[in-house]
Amino acid sequence: MSKDLFSYTGVCRFCGQMKTIQSAHAWPEHVIDEEVTRQCDCTEARKYVRREEAKRNAEKAVEKLFGEQSKLKLLYGVELAEDLQDFMLQVVGMISDGKLYSCTVDEGRVKIRIAINGNGVIKLQWTYSVSEKEKV
Repeated sequence: MSKDLFSYTGVCRFCGQMKTIQSAHAWPEHVIDEEVTRQCDCTEARKYVRREEAKRNAEKAVEKLFGEQSKLKLLYGVELAEDLQDFMLQVVGMISDGKLYSCTVDEGRVKIRIAINGNGVIKLQWTYSVSEKEKV
């Protein structure tokens, strides 16, 4: 038994180019336009796709930093506050939107830097340190 395909015409949000796409599911207009934008070859659409991919990768890196298999947790027994994860996801969004270029969070023992490089890749780098003082 084969399903009928729905045929949709969407518009690239950057250049206005129209394209017809097919789907086995009913899609709302904004989803159709998003898919057409992602498939468009115009410069702005390509930049948008790269920016969205960088954002998704950075969000995954943040989630991994706070997850059960986090190196911070496994190697050092450090668990970061959950609201810090929410904040860092907001920072990733702001960097992706071009509102920030970098942000460093100093949690005490852990410093986390999120920044975008010249190729549009968002990098997350963390440093764990222990400081000791001795009176002499």
